[in-house]
Amino acid sequence: MLTLQNLLADPRNPRTITAEAADGLRASVSTFGDIAGLTWNQRTGQMVAGHQRLNALKAEAARRGVSLRMDGETIVLPAGAKPEEAEQRFPVRVVDWTDQQQAAANLTANNPAIGGMFTEGLGAMLAEVEEALPDLFADTRLAELKAEAERLTKEVVGGTGGEGDEPPEPQADRAAELAEKWGTVQGQVWEVPSLTVPGRCHRVACGDCRNPDDVARHARPGRPRPLLLAAVERGRMSGVLLPQQN
Repeated sequence: MLTLQNLLADPRNPRTITAEAADGLRASVSTFGDIAGLTWNQRTGQMVAGHQRLNALKAEAARRGVSLRMDGETIVLPAGAKPEEAEQRFPVRVVDWTDQQQAAANLTANNPAIGGMFTEGLGAMLAEVEEALPDLFADTRLAELKAEAERLTKEVVGGTGGEGDEPPEPQADRAAELAEKWGTVQGQVWEVPSLTVPGRCHRVACGDCRNPDDVARHARPGRPRPLLLAAVERGRMSGVLLPQQN
């Protein structure tokens, strides 16, 4: 018999989630249950979640030369002519919700703010799958995910410019515009989810590392300290690292 103790987390799982996102996910599960698969609202006769999965099943059935059929509340994809095209079954969750509940569930199911984010373990897992299952890697478009991961890594580690490029010119004349765009003000502390320690984050303070008062404000005993307090001058960043407290 399957028990909760059997449901072990994959240590290679290249996803993490912030405390805020996890709380949003908890609220989603509590309110709507599992809406990750095929969900149908009997009150409206419409799909709540799984629209693209259903379209994909129809496309696969056409490719196999078969027709989907229902077995109770389960969609059956009949076997195809090839040995690897075995019959597959996909349960449909049936709910009874108002139009407004359906809309809320639809939005929640597609909300990236509660979906977590990839960690630095993504590259290793992509490489493993690409080597072991190259055809599946290509068919499921994991190559695009790999390219995006490499692009983001390059931006974070080495910047977006080429080797030897001069730093960009400062845009002091746009300071007010950019502050309004990003909602930044002096004294804010931004939390950046850790890529290596799930549930933890780094803190970046909006301040001036050349100002002793700013440094002292974030280094007070008992206060969570930012990872970096930075200043930008002539397009270059300088800063001081403040030790993280446990």
